[in-house]
Amino acid sequence: MRDLLRLARDTARLLRRLAGDKTVSTGVRIWLGMLAVYLVTPIDLIPDFIPVLGDADDAIIIAIALRFATHRAGANAIERHWPGTADSLKALLRLVGLGSS
Repeated sequence: MRDLLRLARDTARLLRRLAGDKTVSTGVRIWLGMLAVYLVTPIDLIPDFIPVLGDADDAIIIAIALRFATHRAGANAIERHWPGTADSLKALLRLVGLGSS
């Protein structure tokens, strides 16, 4: 559980660093900005009071934005900005489809 929380924290830091990197495409930075706005607004696609589905929509949107941003930014940018360990970087790259199986 601790490793999962660490991966989530490192991923949030990665996304913040990618959003601030001027060498990353504007499209990626816009997607990350839209993700941040979506996460801080109280309006959801499916209201959070609906069991399971209320939280699932947030997780799905985060996964889609993460996959899009990492694929567009590229593995080099991800490696450059990754704040965690090499093992957690490998795990993230596998999760988003950029690493070897």
